[in-house]
Amino acid sequence: MSDYTIDLSVPHCRWWLAVTAPFSSWRSCCDWDHLHICHSTSKEEHLEGLDESWGITSRKELHHMIRRLAHGEVHADGDDHSFDRFLCSAPAQWRDFLASAKDEEQFNVRKFHEMTIRLVGRVGFMAFDHARATALVRWGHQLDWVTDEELAFLLSYVAHEVQRHYLNWDQYLHSYALGRSWWVYTINESQTAEKLLNGGNDQGSISYRRYLNAFKSDTMPDYENLPFNMPLPHLDVPESLIKLFESDESEELEDLEDLEDQDEHSEIDKESENINEEAAQ
Repeated sequence: MSDYTIDLSVPHCRWWLAVTAPFSSWRSCCDWDHLHICHSTSKEEHLEGLDESWGITSRKELHHMIRRLAHGEVHADGDDHSFDRFLCSAPAQWRDFLASAKDEEQFNVRKFHEMTIRLVGRVGFMAFDHARATALVRWGHQLDWVTDEELAFLLSYVAHEVQRHYLNWDQYLHSYALGRSWWVYTINESQTAEKLLNGGNDQGSISYRRYLNAFKSDTMPDYENLPFNMPLPHLDVPESLIKLFESDESEELEDLEDLEDQDEHSEIDKESENINEEAAQ
């Protein structure tokens, strides 16, 4: 069997798919252990959803977003540099930082970031990015925007990132729940940070607790049979992905050359104007 073949009877393949499980746990139409997690959704609905929710309308845009999510570049750090401030501050300095909040809303945001670091450490909300990265990979495969080789490689790549950043599945799941609670807050302007994030106590938001309860469902993976430190295969980058991102570099180079040409022409035009002005004088 090829290393790029996904067989759900093989433990490391189930490990790959388990990365998406917190994302699919609260969606009735999604199954974590089905290769196409929203297999009941039509291709047209997938395309519409990607456009509306992500602004993704092409294979290239999809892969760009997957790469950003895999590297934790979308929602992983939250806001206000609170994670870094908390980690680098003495207790008194952190209290001063909380006290410097411009209003109660910002104070509660900072308190939520503090709670996040205390619960999961520096990974913050990163699992929210990692789980969605694998969801997009599987959606992309369903749309034929991700080849079979790309599917295996990308799931493998994110799985290794998960093993590299987290200590265990519990930390990963809590990071996802915190990250999704933060995302819900960022898109819900009608609710305050105190209510939506902190819930008035140190246990986090209502949504955070709801996600944690969802993770106890029978529809979630049996993580005890998927040891977190399970050896996972390392796959080479498919040639198709190398070509895709090389084409981006070529386009960026062409754009840069066009910009330089415009600047050069602009300088020539300015010199011509100066000469004409001098001749007129």
